[in-house]
Amino acid sequence: MSVEVALFIFRVVAGIGLLAFLLALYVILWRGLRQAETLRKSYGHLTAIGDDASPDSAGGLRIELSPTMTLGRAASNTIVVDDEFASAEHARIVLRDGRWWLEDCGSRNGTMLNGEPVESPASMSDGDIIGVGRSQFSLSLDS
Repeated sequence: MSVEVALFIFRVVAGIGLLAFLLALYVILWRGLRQAETLRKSYGHLTAIGDDASPDSAGGLRIELSPTMTLGRAASNTIVVDDEFASAEHARIVLRDGRWWLEDCGSRNGTMLNGEPVESPASMSDGDIIGVGRSQFSLSLDS
């Protein structure tokens, strides 16, 4: 067998090996993406409510819940509240030990839960109303 034939066979085998590697990598990535989609859990959502609930205002805005969320005027918050009575870092919503908690972050005007001021972390349930400044949000939890 000549050197040219041996090199040709080597190139064909190397090409087939490379294609097999790329196919295996594609299958692994595809399975990982599909598994990540099934692991993405829906917790529920917050809905902005108020008298000004029109399509152009914040009223009716629906925000999907994540395990840790912050509310306030600052752009760094998960939910930016366009309200002059809201503090820059106003409140925090946290999923801890299977329960949802609302915490005030030292805001000037306080955080309300169902019309009551939140002075320490307060446990929340489906249908609760959260008040941040003049803005209100309704909590809807998935079962």
